[in-house]
Amino acid sequence: TCALPISQFCAPALSVYGAISTVYWNLAISVVAARELGVLKRIRGSPLPPAIYMAGRLAASALTAMLAVVIMMTVGVLAYGVQVYAQTLPAALLTFVVGCACFAALGMVIASISPNANTTPVLTSATLLPLSFISEVFIPPSPSAPAWLGHFADIFPIKHFARAFAGAFNPSLHGNGFTWSDTDGAYAVLPHLAVLSVWGIAALLFAVRHFSWEPRPEKGR
Repeated sequence: TCALPISQFCAPALSVYGAISTVYWNLAISVVAARELGVLKRIRGSPLPPAIYMAGRLAASALTAMLAVVIMMTVGVLAYGVQVYAQTLPAALLTFVVGCACFAALGMVIASISPNANTTPVLTSATLLPLSFISEVFIPPSPSAPAWLGHFADIFPIKHFARAFAGAFNPSLHGNGFTWSDTDGAYAVLPHLAVLSVWGIAALLFAVRHFSWEPRPEKGR
């Protein structure tokens, strides 16, 4: 793994966490709450196409996520000397778009399977927080960590989002970042974007098939 200065690691990694929290955590919770209040049912019965309404929600989440990333990176640059490289900014932007799309789709999966608004925060927290700790979001990669833990994290999209975005701010990354392998293969952007795309497409297909616009009846009623 490439050795990064701690500031170069923390600013992009925490930016990724802020983006995921917005487009995954907050989106899932707000959509389920709107469904329980009957908002989604009324929208579906109005002249406004449901797809337009949902696209507006997704766009609002993406804009909030972008604001979180901009604030975090600005603080990193001004207060901690984080370096931003012009040649890899397009890779960072593409990573942000693909990563947010992936986790928005995953947020809709949670909204599809969650039975009520009380369950949704539990599902999002149980899936986001533990994986974040092993996915190089809060803790820099360590050679002393068990190998199986890294392989387990490789299955899930959080690590790939974090590594691809961090790669754009990695001083040892060669070129513009749009490669399949770097000197050590850890921070090249394209392999991580491929994994994010697979997760995002699978999540989108699941959500389209199983999402409900109507409030779900409580058991026992």
